[in-house]
Amino acid sequence: MEQTGWRSGYIALAVCVAVCLLIALKLVVWSPADKGVRRLGDPDAVELKAMSMAEIPGITFGAALKRSITWIAFISCSLAVIVSSSILQHGIPTMVMAGQDQTAATAIVSAMSIVMMFTGPIVGIVCDKWNLSIAAVGTSLFFAASTVGLALMGTGSIGMVLYVGGYIFGVPAINIISPLMMGHMYGEKDLGKLIGYANVFIGIGGAIGASAVGMLYQAYGSYGTPWLYMSVILVLVAIICGICTSKKRKFGPETADAAQKKQV
Repeated sequence: MEQTGWRSGYIALAVCVAVCLLIALKLVVWSPADKGVRRLGDPDAVELKAMSMAEIPGITFGAALKRSITWIAFISCSLAVIVSSSILQHGIPTMVMAGQDQTAATAIVSAMSIVMMFTGPIVGIVCDKWNLSIAAVGTSLFFAASTVGLALMGTGSIGMVLYVGGYIFGVPAINIISPLMMGHMYGEKDLGKLIGYANVFIGIGGAIGASAVGMLYQAYGSYGTPWLYMSVILVLVAIICGICTSKKRKFGPETADAAQKKQV
């Protein structure tokens, strides 16, 4: 890189990733069973037959993918992670540019990571004991508040309060809410596959997230407007989560019957 420049280094990394993808396309299969490998604890043929005879409540994976709301929910997972990865990459630089000491900014982020060990279970309790919709919308709005705090960083203590408070209660919108949302809409039949798809979209959001705010920063010359854009995205995520976790979207026998009729 010292001789050819930083662009050649990134091109070399891109080539390495492309080679890895080609190898993955050749070798990776849907499950170990496709390669004749049986994992310890996997059910045998007799157990699989008994499981297939049992009626597991839920909508099939194929039927779920035919619904537009499913893809909207997947996209909301990507949008939330775009913001999350942007905060991880640009949160500390935003605080430093607003006048915070580098060491203090790093300490704040580290402290938030520790606190989230406790706020995550709190959000889980809200989901279990009260209402999934309240938790889904609430975490997204808290997350939006954290980006507003970053936009206001340097204008007073309110920016730091919003950022810290919003972030520690907003991050569970990704890891906790997304699988519960899939179960809420489609039951348990193919929940594993649906969560797997949601994780794919989460990965996509993580891959492009940091560059999104970086490009906006280059366009505007500051972090204020880019973080406000991120807050708008999270409000959109809150709306989608509210729709997906509403009583109308909750899985029940009638929704399963309707899905089967559509397949027929």
